[in-house]
Amino acid sequence: MFVCPYKVGVFNEALGILICRPTGELTAELAHDLMICHECIVKAGLEQVNRFHDLTGITAINLKFDDVSRLCRIEAGLRKPEHTVKACYIVPNA
Repeated sequence: MFVCPYKVGVFNEALGILICRPTGELTAELAHDLMICHECIVKAGLEQVNRFHDLTGITAINLKFDDVSRLCRIEAGLRKPEHTVKACYIVPNA
């Protein structure tokens, strides 16, 4: 069962993809949940699911380089080498 605690994510079974549309300020905590999806995907047993993140509703960013670097290392460590997870991020600027 897929339940997003932020109420911004939906798992599309037909496409086999998580679609996530957060709004407001992008903080390290929200970025962690988007990248790792611990609260929804891991608990649902869908760790290896592909993701589509629509960030056009983000109005402010409160992230430092160290936050992003740390999150990338964590996310990479969670993945199984035999299956690549594809993630697409749409942002509201070039």
